[in-house]
Amino acid sequence: MRMGQPAVQRHAHAAVSCYLAQIQHQLMFSGSSQAHLWVFDGQRGLLRVVLPDAAAMEATRAGWEAFAPSLTGDTPPPLSDRDCKQRGDGAWHQAAMAYLAAKREVDDAAARLEASRNALTAMATHPKESGAGVTLTRFWKAGSVDYKKVGELKGVDLERYRGKAREEVRVTAG
Repeated sequence: MRMGQPAVQRHAHAAVSCYLAQIQHQLMFSGSSQAHLWVFDGQRGLLRVVLPDAAAMEATRAGWEAFAPSLTGDTPPPLSDRDCKQRGDGAWHQAAMAYLAAKREVDDAAARLEASRNALTAMATHPKESGAGVTLTRFWKAGSVDYKKVGELKGVDLERYRGKAREEVRVTAG
């Protein structure tokens, strides 16, 4: 894909943002007075000169100093919210095995439910049919709105219309 000069400039800005920490790290350890970042689209190139940023370098240094005891002590750093705590205790194992067994049962039941639903749907010839305690109703449901395609909403902050935040729990197997 060939990009015009404005597109190359946008990509150059994104590249500087993406690689800024790495470039500052390289500047800090090399002692260089500047770094050159080239963004090239196959046809045109754009040079971005990156100068040392003392605050970024200090943040890198502080991060290394905080991490160093983990290296010297051969101990992992404290877990963050983005880490996954590994569990090997018996209580977790027992609960996990119960979950996996129940999930298999639910998956099997869901497959049987879907097959029964498909059989009822195939037999139904009227918009609403009932018998043996089961009612099947056919209806049309409006499709969802793709808000990204609504030009009038471009630039409109929709956050004030968002519902209240809530915690959700996802359990996955495998």
